[in-house]
Amino acid sequence: MHEAGHAVVYVVLFGLAPLQLKSKLANSYADRFTFPHQIYETKANIRRKIDVYLAGGLAEEIIFGKELASIGHGRDRERATILASDYIRKYGFEQKHQANYTLEDDYEMNKIVTSREIKKMIAQQILETREILLRHKLFLQTLSIKLAKVGSLKAEALEIIAASFGLTALVKEEGYLISPSYHQILRSNMDD
Repeated sequence: MHEAGHAVVYVVLFGLAPLQLKSKLANSYADRFTFPHQIYETKANIRRKIDVYLAGGLAEEIIFGKELASIGHGRDRERATILASDYIRKYGFEQKHQANYTLEDDYEMNKIVTSREIKKMIAQQILETREILLRHKLFLQTLSIKLAKVGSLKAEALEIIAASFGLTALVKEEGYLISPSYHQILRSNMDD
């Protein structure tokens, strides 16, 4: 269920199939989902990555209930929090906090100021991710059952399953760059 949650949100937000999903590992709490494609860091893509990290634990909560959710989501929450911290403290993507709050020594800024915003951001991303999973619950359940049965799925199999639910999950090679089409956007803005 956990890995299927990551995969569902990855498919929905990025339109790509993870290269391989595994459910049967010796260490059930090992880091399993990794981003198989390169993701150009933008304000929107950082939020999407946070959603993907949050999706595993949220999928468990949705299907099994909060009381049966595993501790496997701990590392995912850590990664999501690091991204949210960078989003606000390092890149200044939060409206109220435009400065860089990661400076050290003589220029250090009070990071406590941004902590509330990071918590608020994670809470908002949890709501958005939960909504994605609920909207695609049948896909999540189907993918989970298939993954549990076979133990591992390649991207091509995931592409077929996603298509049966009306979702595009393109199969792209490892290292494929997910990037905004800046050139097209520039051209379309010139036409206006």
